[in-house]
Amino acid sequence: VLDWATDVGVRTLRQRTVGLNAGVREARDDVVAGGAQAVVIVPIDLPFITTAAIDDLIGALFEDPDPTVVLAPDRHGTGTNALALRPPNVIDVSFGVDSRATHRAAAETAGSAYREVDGPLSVDLDTPEDLVLVETIRAEGSHVG
Repeated sequence: VLDWATDVGVRTLRQRTVGLNAGVREARDDVVAGGAQAVVIVPIDLPFITTAAIDDLIGALFEDPDPTVVLAPDRHGTGTNALALRPPNVIDVSFGVDSRATHRAAAETAGSAYREVDGPLSVDLDTPEDLVLVETIRAEGSHVG
C-alpha cells in the first residue's frame, strides 16, 4: 500500500510507534512539522463514510476562528469515530473507551470550541454486531444520517 500511495503522489509515513493513539500522535507531529494548520483523523472502519460527511466535519472545523475540536461520535454515544483538530495539537488524542467524553473534556480544558457532527460517520465496525447492523442497513436499502 505504501508503494502504491507513493506512486500516485501521496506522502506516506510508516508508523514507528505502537498503538492507535501513539500512531496518530506520530502522524500529527509529522504534519505539524510540515506546516499543517489542521488535521482530520478518520479511522478506516466507517462503512458509510461519504465525501459529504467529511465536508461536514471539515466545515464545522472552520465555523469559528478560535482553536476548534470537531468530533463524530459513535452510534452508542461513547466513542469517537472521527476527529478534526485546528490547530492539530489543540488537544491530545485519546481514542478508546469513553473517548468522546475524554476528547470533549480535553477541548474544554484547552478552552477551544467544541462541535459534534452526526450522520453516516456514527456507524463503525468494532464488533460482530456492528457488522450485522451494517449488513441489515444495506439489505433494507436504508441510509444512515
